[in-house]
Amino acid sequence: MSRPRLAIRDMADGHPFIWHELVTPDQASSGIIESLSAAQRELWAQACGLWEQSRGGDRAGIRARLHPDYVGWDLSADLPHDRDAAVASVTADAPALKDYELFPHSVQVYDDLVGVVHYSYRATVLPRAGAPLVVTGKWTEVYLRQGKEWTMVSVTGLPKPATSWPQGGTG
Repeated sequence: MSRPRLAIRDMADGHPFIWHELVTPDQASSGIIESLSAAQRELWAQACGLWEQSRGGDRAGIRARLHPDYVGWDLSADLPHDRDAAVASVTADAPALKDYELFPHSVQVYDDLVGVVHYSYRATVLPRAGAPLVVTGKWTEVYLRQGKEWTMVSVTGLPKPATSWPQGGTG
């Protein structure tokens, strides 16, 4: 199976643009992620850490990483949501997150204060009743650095409709 890696190119305005490429496992050792600045690596680690906390159902940990005035918008919903709704959407009665893959497309840090991460994802969720479902989508996350920590202030994205695993598939 291919693994994600980051590639960096300059845009016309001279700013670096980072996107995802799929590479074979033997190519993945090239260490492109290490070419990001320390702040960009910290920011990407924060985004990944939230997914890991979601998989573990760490309600308090997730809540602590979201700004008290957080507002996000899952574009499949009619209206934006607040921090409590965001936490509930990945804990509480939400389907359990079994596994996931994140594919970073852009990781930007502005004045060491604001960070924006654009990525796509593929996740397997386990509804309380029924077969595992594959969920894919695209997210944009916005962070504010508070002291040494990145705190999420907003997210927006569009999950694609879930599909069940094919007959005989391994979830």
